[in-house]
Amino acid sequence: MIISNTIPDLFFYIRRAFFSGVFTISLLMSLPTSALEQKIKLLKLDWASQNALTHITEILLNKAGVSTEIVEADSLGQWFFLYSGRADVQMEVWAHDHSPLKRLLSEGYIIKAGDHLAEGRKEWWYPEHVKEMCPGLPDWRALNECYRIFAPEAEEPTAVGSEALGRFFSGPWNENIEARIRALELKYHTEYVNDEGELWSLLDNAVTENKPIILLNWTPNWVDRIYPGEFVEFPKHQQDCETQPNWGLNRLHIFDCGYPSETKIVKVAVDGLPICVIKIINSISLTEADMVFLSSLIKLDINYRYTARETAEIWIKQNKRRWDTWLSGVSCAPTENDAFNTI
Repeated sequence: MIISNTIPDLFFYIRRAFFSGVFTISLLMSLPTSALEQKIKLLKLDWASQNALTHITEILLNKAGVSTEIVEADSLGQWFFLYSGRADVQMEVWAHDHSPLKRLLSEGYIIKAGDHLAEGRKEWWYPEHVKEMCPGLPDWRALNECYRIFAPEAEEPTAVGSEALGRFFSGPWNENIEARIRALELKYHTEYVNDEGELWSLLDNAVTENKPIILLNWTPNWVDRIYPGEFVEFPKHQQDCETQPNWGLNRLHIFDCGYPSETKIVKVAVDGLPICVIKIINSISLTEADMVFLSSLIKLDINYRYTARETAEIWIKQNKRRWDTWLSGVSCAPTENDAFNTI
């Protein structure tokens, strides 16, 4: 009798152990892989503050137990990387004029993951010595009065009469520059350089040699600390300027205005990341002073030019109280409930 009673009990425990094991394996398989083994892929683009901010995010996610991978791309390629799943997070998006951003958000491929405290401005810009050469600045109408001084030396005549066009410098970014030149009938052409390093080299040479230059600049940026200058003041931006040809000065073409004077700087992530990762990304919020510091450390130190990773480590050491609050109460360790903890 003892044996016969024990056998059913034994089978009961075997069955319970078996199905418990199956359930555990099934649960683990159903957990989001990012909570277990998937690396969160962080986009590292082509300007200094974004590079350092990406590494700050890397360090903080690692502290929370999240594996990460740095994925390098240029600013134009970032949208393909996010759309195709080659990257998961971009930590410094200047939000106002990216139609791919708007499309990916509206179609649900990515989500907005919070704003930075910093707001930005980008625009045509010149160092202060140029104002003496073109006294009508910063009014945009002075550009056509002074375009000859911005023309390359010894260049053959181009499209405007018998004189060369003025030259505007930009990095490899899609900023609707040509559309504005057309809409405002500016006597300029754009020369695109490979990266911001080339842009700042041109600026430094122009300042050193007291030559005229006009280029795309933005703030917050380390340039603020070294080269005094001003933004060109174009017609005030309104959203209709980008979509309605009958808005503004030119009734045939869009973009007859400046960029917004204040631009939100946001973070984006692909849909479906673990909640803990999104919480951390949402919490990370840099000020304008932070971004100037990060870009300055990478670009300006005379004796040693810090890498983006080294710059991030310095910022982490100096700002422990701030990022402690960002990580407070957030755990990315997998639990049974993590099967449902994605958004």
